[in-house]
Amino acid sequence: MKKTLTTVDLLKFFFCICIIILHTNALSVLPDDVSFYIYNIICRLAVPFFFAASGFFLRKKYCSADASKHKEILFDYIKRLLFPLIFFSVIVIIQSAITQTLKGNSLFGIIVNIGQQIVFNPLGSLWFIQALIIASLLMYPLLKLKHGVTVCIVIGAILYIFALLCNNYYFVIQGTSFQSITDRYLYYCITARNGLFVGIIYMALGMKCFDIFNSINNFDKARIMIPVLLLTALVLYIAEVSALHIAHTASVDDSSLYISQLLLIPMIFLTSLLFSIHIPQHISLTLRNLSTG
Repeated sequence: MKKTLTTVDLLKFFFCICIIILHTNALSVLPDDVSFYIYNIICRLAVPFFFAASGFFLRKKYCSADASKHKEILFDYIKRLLFPLIFFSVIVIIQSAITQTLKGNSLFGIIVNIGQQIVFNPLGSLWFIQALIIASLLMYPLLKLKHGVTVCIVIGAILYIFALLCNNYYFVIQGTSFQSITDRYLYYCITARNGLFVGIIYMALGMKCFDIFNSINNFDKARIMIPVLLLTALVLYIAEVSALHIAHTASVDDSSLYISQLLLIPMIFLTSLLFSIHIPQHISLTLRNLSTG
């Protein structure tokens, strides 16, 4: 049986539950402020964590094989993602078409709306799967460079700035000429949560986690430094979420993207690698498979 990263598998299952909570609005019975902080401080970490995990394990496959096999690894990775994307997209498209028809929308409007969903914003969690495919394809040629992962992080961070402006940091451009550009982009493309503006940075950070973990010589020192950085990043994250909430800043889309997530997510992932929770491997694998579902 393959060795499992038990803490990673546990976190995958936990964050899977968080995504279910988000999609079902399960905390609506709680006071608004309580549900807000649970949603944003805990549940909103789920998708970035899954991006980072995907980047970590894709990098692991690349590094364990000869360079001549990398294209084959990429194609296998994409084929594995295409099946659930296509299968569930068909279901979602049918459901969307029926819903819009019952609402009295025109045939042309339905076709345009579904076209936007397919290209820019697959409904449900499908945008995440599409983003993994797009990000992995865009990163592939860059990863061939000497410092490919670092290059991807730099480019991804620059692109992530636009994602922030199309999300929680919309207030920064409000009243400026850039607002009209952003508004026009969102009108046609719906969201910046995709493989280009979000996927690259988080997958690249996951890949960097793989490189860092494999370069650690002193694990005792790392088990002190990484948790300290994790605690620091968590404090910054809570402060950022709280400041934006208290200030009632204008946001668009789903208000899920924060700056400090870029530090917090890799620290969470590295900590999960450094500290293994002792559970049977078959349970760890079961939790991993359930999180995929």
